Amino acid sequence: LTGAVLNADGTITVPPETTSGTYVLTYQICSVITPASCDTATATIVVSTTPPSGGTSCTGTNLANNGGVELPAFPAPAGSNMVSPTGVTGWSTNDTAIEIWESGFNGVPSHTGNQFMEMNANIGTSVLIQTPSAIHNRAQIDTFWAHRGRQGNDTARMTIADNGGGSTTSPNFTTGNTAWSTQSLVHVATATASSLTLTFDSISSTGGASLGNFIDTVEVCQTYITIAKSEASRTDADGSTTDSAGDTVTYAYAIANPAGNNRSLASVSVTDDKLGTINVTAPLSGDTNTNGFLDPGETWIVQADYTVTLADIESGSVTNIAYSSGSTGSNTIRSDDDTVTATFTAAPELTITKEADATALLGNVTAGQTITYTYVVTNTGNVTVSNVDVSDVHNGSDPDPAPLGETLTDVAPLLDSNDSIANDGVWSDLKPGDSVTFTATYQVTQTDVDMLQ
Repeated sequence: LTGAVLNADGTITVPPETTSGTYVLTYQICSVITPASCDTATATIVVSTTPPSGGTSCTGTNLANNGGVELPAFPAPAGSNMVSPTGVTGWSTNDTAIEIWESGFNGVPSHTGNQFMEMNANIGTSVLIQTPSAIHNRAQIDTFWAHRGRQGNDTARMTIADNGGGSTTSPNFTTGNTAWSTQSLVHVATATASSLTLTFDSISSTGGASLGNFIDTVEVCQTYITIAKSEASRTDADGSTTDSAGDTVTYAYAIANPAGNNRSLASVSVTDDKLGTINVTAPLSGDTNTNGFLDPGETWIVQADYTVTLADIESGSVTNIAYSSGSTGSNTIRSDDDTVTATFTAAPELTITKEADATALLGNVTAGQTITYTYVVTNTGNVTVSNVDVSDVHNGSDPDPAPLGETLTDVAPLLDSNDSIANDGVWSDLKPGDSVTFTATYQVTQTDVDMLQ
């Protein structure tokens, strides 16, 4: 029973439009003085959504086609009418006819409207079939109908099947001939469903094969949830004005319980393949009556931040997939997936600084002196640079210095740069922000000294 609230006085509040049924709520009671002293209690909750006789049950849009059997309409005086199996809007049968009664005929009032059907028109194993359309995939389908016996206790059952392969069958229901009973059945549509078939099966009737099992006020209502995901904004965390690991992408999720749906939704959440599950207790906007339920007609706006990784930058994009879900009280239903791809621009860049050792910088260089040069190469771009090396075109008279002996200066995240072969003058992978230092030596010749004079 998702969404139930155990109140301080011991009462339990059940979410609006909870499906009828018997629920068991388990909770824990602990001593205030001795918090470790606890016991477990259970409460049995019986929820009934059966309306008064003559009423209707859908709070949203009724998707049944001619569910009240008002078409074709027959004029007074009240009587029974045998109609061709294809002659009743929205209905079909395996019998040779569909029998429509007018309210008051033989003293039997309709449940709603002016007309109703008798399942057992001519045969005892007859079925009546209703095929609602405009069903949303993954929706919870709430069906209601009125049933009544003709000459005594009549028994039938009903099956909901969707065109995605899912089906739910009710227990047998039996009603006498003194009043209508309202029945209900819940079905959760499959991920590919778009239509339903409701099949009413006659199990038995007191009056025999061609007498019994009145049906009226068939209602089909649904509740589904949708999500629309978009990129709302970005934050340049390092102020570089380029895409960088550590920047954030803010995603906006518009979660809707469309108008015309039957139930409010509790325990609303978003599941994002990159961010995990986000429980929505207080949306940024959309909870118009501030009751904490995603009511029919409401669209909640939720935001969440994703931290960009170096892998995202290097691949050029990141794709996030998300869906929303909510509880109807007896089922948790989910939306289809929605996908957003955020794109990034690679900006590779290296900088280098070169220095000679302190003695050489004094300027009193002599023939035979060895000068040590230091080269610091820094990855100032936003992607990894591979096979980093230094080439020094030197104006001395001996061969140019050959930089070797790499040393890494690592910045967070640590230990991300790597080198496959040590001290070979090539650094394998240099990550953004990291620096590698190469060194090289050069022995001054007399020609070099003479050139300086």
